Amino acid sequence: MACPGCGCRSGRIHGSYPKFPRDLPAAGKLVVVSLRVRRFVCAENSCPRKTFAEQVPGLTRRFGRRTERLRST
Repeated sequence: MACPGCGCRSGRIHGSYPKFPRDLPAAGKLVVVSLRVRRFVCAENSCPRKTFAEQVPGLTRRFGRRTERLRST
């Protein structure tokens, strides 16, 4: 996973946390996606960002509470 601050690749996992972004309704029912997001430690000592969370391309974004599909609607 590449650090968004400096671009350095890191494989060292710092921890994880659950994330529940909302998605488009299906058959009139509320849809919530359940994800386990990993936090990584940046390997570059000079980088101001010490840890960063992975993002699922096309699904989540930083601090997002909605999926990209719901955001675009």
